[in-house]
Amino acid sequence: MPPEPQEEMDFGPTIYFSLLVIAVTSFFRPDVIPFPFFHFWKMDGLWSEALWYAWPIFLWGGGVMAISCFVTPDYKKEDCDPSDIFFVGTLGSIFAGVSEEVIFRWFLFYAGIALYTLLNWLTWGLFAWIFMHILGPIADFFTLGYFHNLLFHEYGWTIGAAILSSTSQFRDGHKYLGTFGWINSWFLGLYFFHIVFTFGLPAAIMLHILYDFLIYCVIGVDALIARKRMWG
Repeated sequence: MPPEPQEEMDFGPTIYFSLLVIAVTSFFRPDVIPFPFFHFWKMDGLWSEALWYAWPIFLWGGGVMAISCFVTPDYKKEDCDPSDIFFVGTLGSIFAGVSEEVIFRWFLFYAGIALYTLLNWLTWGLFAWIFMHILGPIADFFTLGYFHNLLFHEYGWTIGAAILSSTSQFRDGHKYLGTFGWINSWFLGLYFFHIVFTFGLPAAIMLHILYDFLIYCVIGVDALIARKRMWG
């Protein structure tokens, strides 16, 4: 998602804690996390296949942003420099695409598997019950069953629980986008997880960068059109 510098979060402690959890778990209980550390860095399929596979989120994101720009009065865009938007958009898209995918779809996901395993053991199975009977079915319902095999993964409930936990943190990191953006980020987070499991983390990074860049492009083109209309 396009970042706003004033809203950036300090993910340093989160990254360090996640890596520590992963390292300790891998040393003492290597069977808890069912995926090798670099498992998702392998690209499955062609880049073109991943790009075509993700056309719904490009259509959705570009369309929603275009509508948003259309209903915004031109005078509110007067100080927006299209060249600055494209420049910041390029850098911001690359930064967000790489950092957010690595943090949320890799570090937090792996650490979540380990933590939920521990919490479930400490509570005599309570966390597994909550996910299997409440959180998992609710998420499955609101996503129309599209991510069913992801949420109720063959490797166990901790996979789905870690996905939901990481996606919720991804969503909360985008509160500055408003209620609609907050909700939209949750669905996008799940979709990017789907991309990771289907094509690999490199594909998710690429598609995240392109998605954010598309948003900036729509904003930049709209600002350019608004300036021409106002200045003649």
